[in-house]
Amino acid sequence: MKKSFFFLLINAFFLIFPVTKGLHAAELQISGGAEFAGGINKTNDEFGLHFRDNTGDHPVSFNANYTTMFFAPGMSLEIRLFPDLKETFFERGFVFRGRAVFISNYRQTGTLTTTSSLFSRTTDDFSSSYSAIDDDFFISSMDFDIGHSSRFNISYRFEFYVDLGANLTIMDFEELTDERKEVTSYWGCGIFAQLGFQVSLAEPMYLEFGLCTIVNVFSSREKKRSMPEYSQRVEYTSGDRWDLTSLSLYVHLGWRIDIYDLRNSLKLH
Repeated sequence: MKKSFFFLLINAFFLIFPVTKGLHAAELQISGGAEFAGGINKTNDEFGLHFRDNTGDHPVSFNANYTTMFFAPGMSLEIRLFPDLKETFFERGFVFRGRAVFISNYRQTGTLTTTSSLFSRTTDDFSSSYSAIDDDFFISSMDFDIGHSSRFNISYRFEFYVDLGANLTIMDFEELTDERKEVTSYWGCGIFAQLGFQVSLAEPMYLEFGLCTIVNVFSSREKKRSMPEYSQRVEYTSGDRWDLTSLSLYVHLGWRIDIYDLRNSLKLH
């Protein structure tokens, strides 16, 4: 997880640098703060194993179809670039944002269908709730967004932003208990949309409130899970479409940097 984060952070730097030169960017905004996310993840896993008894080797296949609703507090970082310094009412620019959240509560509901030559096909319903305080599990999620930012200069102190772009989600899940051992690595790609409202404080500081939505178009999961009833541990890879939707509220404290002034001051030194 940490290696993936630093790899993407380095790539973001090299992505921002040429954009800055190409746009002749005049204003750089850097902000960060708290984020509170909630969402829905729909999963359809198919996997199998071989069970051996006195009568021979028997294949057993499983289909797990379930929905997870979660709440995830965390932190986020945002960078914006604009070619002008609030010269017109409407301006276009560039936005990059990164988010790291910890899923503290979630609820799962779904079905598990088991098919085998040993017995007839069965489908069992299940429902469970988990809390980071009461249960032994760990789920961390990181999102990286890059795209287009539109700025509306309402007044000298107030600005409104509409952002739209591409999203990458990386999620790690671990539940290691005596009854259940499960490790999942999730990668998802999709789109993000964001609405932000900025209030200027003492220059160059500002406060930003916003709403961010993420929808993953396709994803891939690598999963390792124990099957104690068969005394086995299975590993498999699966993928879904339109499986993750997340909505979050955030509040950021930010700084505006005049790139022209920064360049001139660096030249003087």
